[in-house]
Amino acid sequence: MHQRHSPHKVSTGSRGAVFIHHLPGHGHELYGLLGGVSGEKREEPRVSIGPDVSYDQGRIRAAVEQDEHRFNQATTVLTSRDRLATTLMNVLPAEGNAPGFQGELIPILFGAGIELDVLARVGVTTGPHHHDTNGFHQIVNGRVRVSVNEGARPPGEGPEVELGPGDWVWIPARVEYTLEIVANPATIRYKHM
Repeated sequence: MHQRHSPHKVSTGSRGAVFIHHLPGHGHELYGLLGGVSGEKREEPRVSIGPDVSYDQGRIRAAVEQDEHRFNQATTVLTSRDRLATTLMNVLPAEGNAPGFQGELIPILFGAGIELDVLARVGVTTGPHHHDTNGFHQIVNGRVRVSVNEGARPPGEGPEVELGPGDWVWIPARVEYTLEIVANPATIRYKHM
């Protein structure tokens, strides 16, 4: 199973763009960005209008259409632990972050949809099922096994993968899958579009 080598946090922007943020070190850099001790005069907060979503979507489209890492999100189940996802994210660095923050774009084009958090106990399973909408599922805590049919994953990846906190899975519309909670109570953030 391929594993990423640095900790990441996934966040969703107000326009539906999704980013993976990495704060170097152990978070001590953040204290310096916040302006020091109470009572000190601080600079005005940095104002950001957010990322240029259409520009980033164009970068994602270009990356997933290259022959060496072609990805069709309408037919392929992709997780954050897949070599293809890691390769794509490495060629999609987030741009315009605040000083001290690094990130990579998730190689999925998101549209409008709904988002919800679901909590489940160990041993609970969805059973095989599908949705008529695309789904992006992020594991907030716990461990979740995702199983799909052969051929629904990138070449070289098996039909089953275990995901933990910070991992995610993209499930295209009408692709049958099963989620099973395998450790700790799990919270899963669902986005269906």
